[in-house]
Amino acid sequence: MSRLNWDETDFVEVLEVIPEIENYEVHHKFDFVRGNKRISLLVWQLESFIQIKVFDEHSKNPFLNIAFYCRGESKVDSKNDVINFSDCIFVENRFSYIENSDVFKKDKVPYGNQVIVNVSNDNFKLEII
Repeated sequence: MSRLNWDETDFVEVLEVIPEIENYEVHHKFDFVRGNKRISLLVWQLESFIQIKVFDEHSKNPFLNIAFYCRGESKVDSKNDVINFSDCIFVENRFSYIENSDVFKKDKVPYGNQVIVNVSNDNFKLEII
């Protein structure tokens, strides 16, 4: 498992919110609103683990909850308000690597998905390729 290749300041610029940082910088939590959706984007940089939860404006339960390991890197296009995660492996939870240690081995799981998060001023779009 490797540390996530990312730049926290780029995320702050695109998401327009200062993250809540857990003690010892174990994770960064970005909570923000776009349109009528509340979004929570959590980054555990030491484990390269990302979790995205999307809520309706008045709901307590997310209608979308995805979690993945980012084996590649995260690139931010601040001009277009896009965060791009490459070579992602979707998992059930943060500790899936304990149960399935092969998730980081390219010879065992050779292909990952690309996750694109677009967060324009009034809209949120999530795309998985």
